[in-house]
Amino acid sequence: MEKQLEILIKSWTTDSFAHSGKYYQFPEISVMPKPAQKPHPPIWIGASTEGGFRRAAKWADALCSSPRHHLSDLKVHYASYRRYLAEFGRKEICTPVIREVYCAETMKKAEEEGGPGMIYIQAGMYGRWAQVRELKDDRGQAVSGAHEVSLETFRERFILGDPAHCIR
Repeated sequence: MEKQLEILIKSWTTDSFAHSGKYYQFPEISVMPKPAQKPHPPIWIGASTEGGFRRAAKWADALCSSPRHHLSDLKVHYASYRRYLAEFGRKEICTPVIREVYCAETMKKAEEEGGPGMIYIQAGMYGRWAQVRELKDDRGQAVSGAHEVSLETFRERFILGDPAHCIR
C-alpha cells in the first residue's frame, strides 16, 4: 500500500515521472488533470491495527475510524496514531469518526425506521466476520457472530434518535 500511495502522490504533484519497482513498472507518464487541491487532495487511511496506525501517520492526512469500533476502542486507536505522528514529526489535521446516523421526530420512530438498517449493516458487515476480526459489544464483550448484534447491544455505535438526542 505504501508504494501505491507514493505513486499516487507523485502522479498528483509532478509533471511527469517513471517508476521501476518490484510490483509496478511504467515509463515516463503524465497524469492529467492535476488536482485543484495543493499539494494534493487529503488522504485518509482507515485502520484498526498498529501497522495501519503507523502507515496512516506516515502517509495520510488523517486516520479514519471504522463504525465497527466502540468509542473506547477509538480512543486507544487514536492515541496510538498520535504516537506515530509524533515519531514522524507530523501533526494531526483532523479526527474523522464514521458513524451511522438516523434522526426522526421521536426516539421511537428513529428506532423503528433507522434501527433495522443500522443493525443489518453492523451484523452483516461486521458480526458475520466476528470469528476472523474481533467485534465487541457496548459492554466490551466479544461477540461470536451476527446473531449477537442488536440495537440494545450496539446502540453506542450509532447516532440514533430525536433531534435533541442526536445533537447532544
